[in-house]
Amino acid sequence: PDAPTFANTLQALDRSGEFLERPVGVFYSLMSADTTPELQAAAKEIAPKLSAHGDNISLNEKLFARVKALYDQRAELGLDAEQAYMLEHSYKGFVRSGALLGEKQKTRMREINKKLSLLGLQFGDNLLKETNNSYIIIDDEADLAGLPRALSPWAGKPRSTTRCPTNGYSPPSVPACIPSSSTPPDALFARNSIALTSCVETATTSRTTKRS
Repeated sequence: PDAPTFANTLQALDRSGEFLERPVGVFYSLMSADTTPELQAAAKEIAPKLSAHGDNISLNEKLFARVKALYDQRAELGLDAEQAYMLEHSYKGFVRSGALLGEKQKTRMREINKKLSLLGLQFGDNLLKETNNSYIIIDDEADLAGLPRALSPWAGKPRSTTRCPTNGYSPPSVPACIPSSSTPPDALFARNSIALTSCVETATTSRTTKRS
């Protein structure tokens, strides 16, 4: 109920949400590093709720009125450079999130944000599936000419006639088993960027490479 000040409005707002940020940060870090179908399902349930929570803050008229009051009198508040930046950044954040929109437009904004939260997850899931299904088959050892013998998937092992030999090659940014003939030249990886990986490991860990 007190008149807005930098301390009771901007600083209080900046410090709010800490108990939510901690589990959310852990959850999405885990989603990025070691996702599972269960986590993906949970994310689809959580994302719309987080979107609505964010909208409840950025579209809160009373809260924005306090921030705007400070912004309108910013020249008289005696703020230092960091405080002035924080106030300007916060005000613009509210405006860009729809704080100046009418009620009908705010409702539409909420709908769009909710949809975007789910579409973002769906895009990530689709990208992960495509990444896990991406690989190059190399069944002719001659295609690996120039590589050190130690890096050959056939080094000291019987040749495999299966789709993916026991060991394959995976470039650092593409989690894939590379065990096939007729590989186009432009699909060959630079020799100095190829990393040895187990196909068994790839099958179990390539799902962990989802980028957030």
